[in-house]
Amino acid sequence: MATTTGTGDNPFGGSYEYKGTASTTSLDFANMLKVLHGKLQATLNKESVTWDWFQELDDVELRGSSLQWPVHTKRSGGVGAIGEGETLPTAGSTSKPRAIAVAKEVYGRVNLSLKVMEASKSRDGAFASAVADSMQDLEDELKQSLNRQVIGHKVDGTETGGAAIANQTGVIARVDDPGTGVKTVTITDGSAFQLYPGMLLRVATEVDDLAGSAEDHWVVDSITSATTFNIVTGAAAAVVDGDLICVGDSSFTSARSELIGLAHICDDADELASIHPTETTSWKGFVSSNSDTNRNLSAELLDAMFDAVYDQGGKRPDAIIAHSSLCRQVKGLMENDVRYEPQTFRGGYERKMLVWNNGEKDVPVIPDKHVPLNRAFFPHRASIGLGWMRKFGWVDTDGSTFSRSGNTTTFDAVYGAMLEVCCKQRNAHGRMDDIKVNTTTLGLPA
Repeated sequence: MATTTGTGDNPFGGSYEYKGTASTTSLDFANMLKVLHGKLQATLNKESVTWDWFQELDDVELRGSSLQWPVHTKRSGGVGAIGEGETLPTAGSTSKPRAIAVAKEVYGRVNLSLKVMEASKSRDGAFASAVADSMQDLEDELKQSLNRQVIGHKVDGTETGGAAIANQTGVIARVDDPGTGVKTVTITDGSAFQLYPGMLLRVATEVDDLAGSAEDHWVVDSITSATTFNIVTGAAAAVVDGDLICVGDSSFTSARSELIGLAHICDDADELASIHPTETTSWKGFVSSNSDTNRNLSAELLDAMFDAVYDQGGKRPDAIIAHSSLCRQVKGLMENDVRYEPQTFRGGYERKMLVWNNGEKDVPVIPDKHVPLNRAFFPHRASIGLGWMRKFGWVDTDGSTFSRSGNTTTFDAVYGAMLEVCCKQRNAHGRMDDIKVNTTTLGLPA
């Protein structure tokens, strides 16, 4: 069979090159996935700015099914002044405790029906367009999900049943019961900007229930404000006020299975990577809050945040990550000294970003819609990063990228990775809460 080559539209920009035959095989589809893998990687780094900001750590080791890495929890000592001829100071300890975390698994699927694959045989290269269309959906979801996870959200307080909420990932928000037949749900702790229309949510009273077997679930219909959203009525049974939500439905759940985000790392309580601040007192971030009463942002408040983290951990944060509404507040403080400087992160893409001086250097002010409106994170980049067990790619350990899905005539290709966000020094990071922002100009996910 003669082989043909050509180009076609690429959802990632530019064009792709395909090579196929008039009787396209599953191997042709698999080869097309390999071509689009690089495009997907580039898109994740280019369009998911917070995800791209995280560097890769080279001292994370794989031990069994866990990731382990050395962390800084105290000063080593070993320095002191002595009199003439007196004994030298005792050498400081160079040993470091090790943090332990289980690598999280993040996957997405591309699905093609046998009918689409058969129809592709009638036109050279049509299979490339079919794969590219499916890849567009995967790209849109993956870039949003990864960015949301590295931001994270930590729900404080107690569960509806009275148990304290531990440092569990995957919990998006606490919500009130909309009532039977009522569409509008109110978020009492969290942000509607972490949701999107059509999103599948599992609803439960306890974290254990979110991560357990089938529970009540909702389908998001529309986002109506920063703290309210509508659900598709009839999609779930009635729940109680104070329930928790995560990504999921009656068949799957992301509770406890998402990445450790900044919300967990830049916190001053709860266990992180098998180390608890009650036992290791320096294992906590610096948190500036105002008892849930929003306050005006000021240059003094920003500078004090950098100074407080430095006083606590000896490192100055080198980024401010916040919702765009709070980033505009930072810009407003700069008056005639507004500066945009080129920033290059892990993916190698140069961006012009607003910068604020942290006392040592200009640091980027990174807007991210997944951060709650009245909150900002102040992370130290060298003290945080990605640890990998398996980098992103197509799951083909059995030798086949496409496999038949269950008892159907559709074929799946699975794309994903095994990784975790690893914190090397928790007191090198900070979080600022309770900041007033202008909500009258906010756009909403649609």
